[in-house]
Amino acid sequence: MNHEFLVLRGTIKVAGRDFPMYSGFVTPEFVLEYAKVPNFDNETDTNYTIANQIPKTDQDNSPSQWQRPKIQVKIDQIRSLATKNNDLADGFDPVDQAEIIPNAILLAVDPSTVAMDGHDVRIEDVGDAPDSLKTMIWEKADFPDGVKPLWIVDGQHRTLGLSAADSVKKQEHPVIILYDEAGEAYPHAMVAKIFGQVTTHATQLEPAHKEWLEYCFSQGKYSGEGATARKNAMRTLLRMCTVDTPKTGVTNIGRFKGEIPFHPKKSYGGFRGFTYRLVDGEFGEHVEIESKKRKLNWIDLLVEHLWTQPNLNAEIHKPTDCADAILTAIAALWDLDTAHNAGSHFFSSEDPKPPLCDMWLIELLKRLVSRPEMVGWSKAKWTKFLTQRHFATDWSVFGDIGTANTTSMGLISQRVFNYLFMADDPPQGTNYVSIDHMNHATTTLPQWMAGSQIKIRVRMRPSNSTTGKDKTINVFSTTGQQVQPANNLVDADNVVDIFAKSMNVVLKNIFDGAGTVALPTKSCFGHSKKARFTRTPRVTNEDYFRLEYESYHRTGNNRIRK
Repeated sequence: MNHEFLVLRGTIKVAGRDFPMYSGFVTPEFVLEYAKVPNFDNETDTNYTIANQIPKTDQDNSPSQWQRPKIQVKIDQIRSLATKNNDLADGFDPVDQAEIIPNAILLAVDPSTVAMDGHDVRIEDVGDAPDSLKTMIWEKADFPDGVKPLWIVDGQHRTLGLSAADSVKKQEHPVIILYDEAGEAYPHAMVAKIFGQVTTHATQLEPAHKEWLEYCFSQGKYSGEGATARKNAMRTLLRMCTVDTPKTGVTNIGRFKGEIPFHPKKSYGGFRGFTYRLVDGEFGEHVEIESKKRKLNWIDLLVEHLWTQPNLNAEIHKPTDCADAILTAIAALWDLDTAHNAGSHFFSSEDPKPPLCDMWLIELLKRLVSRPEMVGWSKAKWTKFLTQRHFATDWSVFGDIGTANTTSMGLISQRVFNYLFMADDPPQGTNYVSIDHMNHATTTLPQWMAGSQIKIRVRMRPSNSTTGKDKTINVFSTTGQQVQPANNLVDADNVVDIFAKSMNVVLKNIFDGAGTVALPTKSCFGHSKKARFTRTPRVTNEDYFRLEYESYHRTGNNRIRK
């Protein structure tokens, strides 16, 4: 049975090209009979299936599933509204009671299916009517499963909701049909781009969905300045999410396969502590472990610390190879961490520590830029590199657990990992890279980061002198241990310099005795490794200043005699 109906033909002209379109009225039944929605599914699709159909290069075909999944609650609302309208009793004022849905359903003809066997679409003139009035005739055949000649670009919920209401499914509804008889104006990519544009004014896309859709069709941040770096970041992640075995030959490390959040409604695990959103933004119904909520996201991480770096080598730094390097390095770290399945701060399945993982990954990316040959390293080479830098150990052990905040955890991780990743290989005959005064024989890297063998120098001198006497704090204390500099000065106008001599400690605040208001300093704590303040006359009976400091996972304090 053929379907035919009157349409108005119009043309939009852009950049010297014609984009014809037709407007008319058809029933929701007709739309469902002839049209499909190129969407992915909440139930059957996964992060992997979404990522796997996204183009990896500019030459790849467009994705086959690019529209959002149906939202059942929206369908039910429209069906309920349509049923209510039909049930209105005669005599009610429609101005008071009726609710209509006047916005048109947007359809596009799929040029690859319009000439299937037994099926065609024709446009014919209407007698002496104006040239813009046409008859659109659709010849019907039995369509193969999932193959229909029309796409629903916008209005899938209206179509499904109206067709589910028996009373209105045969009523006509306004439509706009994008159709170029020459088959040139509306290729697949053009239709998807139109979908992305119209949805910005309707129900907003989830951030992850919007991100990869813009990538697929070179929209938004994937066009113009910065587009190349962002495309490379996306292609790196597509590789990480879909590959089983990288080119480095490492087996069984597809731990990121299907675990990078391309599907906006699916949970994701990343790989233990290396778990991030695709981009910033909330994920609707997505539920994630509280401790894994991160300030960072994959795209920005890769753009900032890899793909916008000035020393990139275009012959070596390719998305596929960089993805394989990241996977291989993390696989080596996994094997070296003896606690990877038992509470590791890198790989705990329940509570990894974001600052540790974040800074390790950032420094890894920076190292790939500074030493391009590392991009092609085998797992054996990564194992040697990380072993020389003290990573072969139990990463669940951090000594006494205190209350150090994530800022200090991140700062110490940044300092230490930056040094270790950027340090030259140890000389022949030396097993480890030297770091501060750390003795590998007596402490491990995690224990040292937690405050073992800290060194804080306290120097006191008159304000008019450049010399003074100093004392070193080398025992992490939470007991109020007193530090008495040699030949302690007692003048009212003395200067105290405090300097963190080791990377494993962050200076926090200095207080007068048991006071709770921090004293002003002439150089800031935190990122600065030193601070200076002028001793003030004693205002209480307490004869000490109280210094607070933090390691990666501990909080300590010492008393400094006035």
